[in-house]
This record gives sequence, structure tokens and C-alpha cells, in this order.
Amino acid sequence: MDNKKLLALKSLYASAESAENIKDIEKISLILEKLLPKIDKTNIDQMAIIADIKSIHLRCMLLVDNKLNESKRQLMAYSKHKNRDKAYVKTQMIGQNETPA
Repeated sequence: MDNKKLLALKSLYASAESAENIKDIEKISLILEKLLPKIDKTNIDQMAIIADIKSIHLRCMLLVDNKLNESKRQLMAYSKHKNRDKAYVKTQMIGQNETPA
């Protein structure tokens, strides 16, 4: 693989990171998984580009992890609100079924 392709991939990865585009990050990660074994490890220029890609990859991993945790928190909050709403409806129904004395 030549340096231009690696630089283009690095640029795409950086763009996906800055846009916080999880789908593009995933696509590029899958491409990298296939390409990394084919990289000439004796080529210093390519290894420097790979080091930059690795730093972008580590930041993307943190970004994806943060987004995942945020989604989990939102689901938990939704679940708590849903349970609270069910309990509220249940207490209202109990109150309606009671007859005044």
C-alpha cells in the first residue's frame, strides 16, 4: 500500500472522529483491520502514518465508549421513568377504585 492511500485513510478517519460519525469510524476500523497486516513494517514513512492512525484510533475508541455509556445512561433513565410512570398509574387506579365512605 502506498503512502497516499494511507494518508487518505488517515484523513477520513480524522474526519469521522471530528464529526463523531460512529458508522464511518466502524467502516474505517474494518478497512484498517484488513490493511494493517499488508503494511510494510520496514517503511519508516508508512510506520509514521500508522502511528498517527493509531492515535486517532485510540481517540475513536474513547469516543465510541463514551457514546455507548451515554446511550446506556439514557436507557436506564428511560427505564426508571417508565417504572415510575407505571407506579403512578397504578396508584391512580387504586385511588379511583376506592369508594368514599
